[in-house]
Order: sequence, then C-alpha cells, then structure tokens
Amino acid sequence: MQETAARVLIGDSLGFHIFFVMIGIGLPLLISLFELFALRRNDAKLLAEVRRWTIAAAVFVVTGIVSGTLIAVQMALVWPQFMSITSRVVGPAFMFEGYFFLLEAAFLSWYVLSWGRIKGYAHWFIGLGTVIGSLGSAVVITLVNAWMNQPTGFRWEQGMPVNVNLPAALFTSTSFVTVFHSILSYLTTVALVVGGLYAIRYMRHKKTSDRSTARYLALRLAAVGLFMGGLTAVFGDLSAKNLAAVNPQKLAAYELQINTERNAAFRVGGEYNESTGRAEGAVEIPSLLSFLATGSASGEVEGLNETPRELWPPLVTHLLFDIKMFTAILTLVLPLGLLALEWPRLRRFKMLRNIAWRLLPVAGVAAFVTVELGWVMAELGRQPFAIYGILLTKNAFTQNPHILAFGYAFPILFVLLTIATGVALPAALKHARKKEERGTV
Repeated sequence: MQETAARVLIGDSLGFHIFFVMIGIGLPLLISLFELFALRRNDAKLLAEVRRWTIAAAVFVVTGIVSGTLIAVQMALVWPQFMSITSRVVGPAFMFEGYFFLLEAAFLSWYVLSWGRIKGYAHWFIGLGTVIGSLGSAVVITLVNAWMNQPTGFRWEQGMPVNVNLPAALFTSTSFVTVFHSILSYLTTVALVVGGLYAIRYMRHKKTSDRSTARYLALRLAAVGLFMGGLTAVFGDLSAKNLAAVNPQKLAAYELQINTERNAAFRVGGEYNESTGRAEGAVEIPSLLSFLATGSASGEVEGLNETPRELWPPLVTHLLFDIKMFTAILTLVLPLGLLALEWPRLRRFKMLRNIAWRLLPVAGVAAFVTVELGWVMAELGRQPFAIYGILLTKNAFTQNPHILAFGYAFPILFVLLTIATGVALPAALKHARKKEERGTV
C-alpha cells in the first residue's frame, strides 16, 4: 500500500511538472525563431506578438521554479534510498541543471527588461542565452532519467555504487535517443499548442490585419510542429531499437510480446490472458515489430518469457502505447492536412480547409497527451525497478509513514500552482497589452 501511495504521489507530481517543463523548454526557442522572422520581415505586428510570448515565458519560469522545488523536496523526503544511490553516480548533473536554469532565468530577465531599449539583432542575440539555458537544463535532467533506464558508469559493491565514471554514466545509447526524442516532443507540443491558439484567433477575428498575423503565425507554427514531430518520430524509431537491445522486457510489455521469436508481429489492441499465457484479441501486422526493433523483418525480438513473472512491467503499458500511437499520428496528420490545403492548388477545397483550421487546436491537445503518455509509459515500463536492474521501487521510498501521509500535500500544491498559473498568465498578458496601448513599453 505504501509503495502504491509513493508511486501515485510522484506520478501525479511529475504529470503536472512536465506541463511547466514543456513550455519552459519550447517557448524560448519559438520566441528566438519568430523574433528572427519578425526582424527579417521588418514586421512590427509579428514582433509585438513575440513580445507577448516573452511575458508568458516569464510567468512559466516562476511556476517552473516552484514546481521544480516541490519535486526536489518530494524526492528528498519520499525517495531517500533512490536519491542516495543516484546522487553518488549522477549527482553532479543536478548541479549542472541548476546552473543552466539560472542562466535561463538571468538571460530571460535581461531579454524581457531590454525589450524596446535594445533593438534589432542585438536584442535577439540576448535571447539565445535563454534558449541555451532552457535546452541545457532539459538535456541534463533527461540524461539522469536515461541513466535510470540504463545504469552504467560505476561498479556495484555491497549495495552501493563505487568507482564512478560520470561521462560513462550520462552518455549512453539510451541517453542519446531519450534526450532527442523527449526535447523534440516538447518543441512539437508547444509549437502546435500555440499554433492552435492562433488558429482559433484567425477563425474568430474579422479585422483583416489581425487575421493576417494570426494566419501567418498559425501556419508557421504548424510547419514547425510538423517538422519537429517528424524528427520526434525518427528518434522514436531509434528508441524502439535501443529498447530491444538495452531494456527488451519494456518493449515486450509495450507490444505484448510474450515469447521470444523471429518475425514478431506488431500488435494493436488485445490483452494478455493469464490462463493461456498468450496475447489475445490483437490486430497483428506480421513481422513489423521485428523490423522496428532490429531493422530486419526476420529479426529476433525477446519476449517476456525471458523475465521472471514478478519482474514484468505492468502490461497496461500496451494500452497506453496504442493510445499514444494514435495521438502521435494526429500531431502529424492534422498540421500536414492544413498546410496541404493552404497550398494554392488545393485552396479551392474551402470546406475541407475550414475543417483543417478547426482541427489544428486538436493537434496541440494530441501532442500534449502524447508527451504525458510517453513519460507514463517510460516510468511504468521500468517497473518494478526505480533504477533498472539495481534498485526495486519497493526499496526506494521512505518507510516513515508520517512522511507518506504528509506527501499527499504535493498533488494539492501542484493543483494550486496550476490554478495560480492560469490566473497569473492572462493577468500578465492583459497588463502588458495595456502598457502597449499607452505606449509605455
């Protein structure tokens, strides 16, 4: 019961935290990219829109600080054994993440406060510090997560890691695919969410000038989201191949691959029947899983039968994987459909084009769901281990019942933080707009 409570607590907390993380990583890059577009086009209206994004970024930096602090406190209180082992191997990475976050906050402050005072490419150059800081902190903390899935860079003696090699721990095949797949998915999500908001604005506004800017931003953001989403899919494929080599039982759980076999089928739907020991009710695509996992249709895919039953990951990950694949497809198909229908030769299909505009916000929601499901799958798929092959989850959390009882405050605090962000963001944007109208910016 205590193990379940601890896992639910950290799962809820990270579910909220990833929302702030995505925006904190994706928005600075979009700001930099579109400020550059505005400068090249000498477009004052586009520049004004980008400035409003900086207000949103500043709000999310504040909420990110609070969110990150809550996670750090929870990890120290609820997961002391996990933190004891992790800090001995990849502890410096947490320090590096803090440095990058400080870099992001410092340059974002300079960037926001210098708007209108430092102009042109000099101001754009300041924003690069924010981009470097946000991406750097994301890379470092994702390297830690990748290490949890492929713990290397040390020797295990008497229940503790010794002879630690930090570069070997942080830079592995898992870290390579995890970092790129994760960060690209964040960029995809933020681009499509913001693009969806501008699509709504384009459909609602009647003023030609407002519609023109909204249309430009929606289409460009859809293109950025589609491009990033395509790269995410490429690294998703590499991730599957890496799982087959490094963590085969996680891949087997995703695909209900019960027995080791060649020409393994890709399964959509279905469930595991405990009495027969087989996956039943799935739609199977012959040899596709072997191809995705090994690059060969006849490649051998390890099944769950190679792992003791008590060490199997939760098989609900197969259902989550199916849902994730569906939402991931939406993040590619919907922006692609809009961009295709805006091509001059296809603009005559007005009804389809209108539908595509209305569906672009759905792509943003689908991208967000895809990221959330991806992290849920990644963490559930590592179970029953907190650190794969090294530390079981049941041994990683505190045995102090009073701390676990106190831990229920964390989800409540994250809900309150989300509400506060929802109130603060429109208020900050409204205040900024009033300052623009008074000409005091």
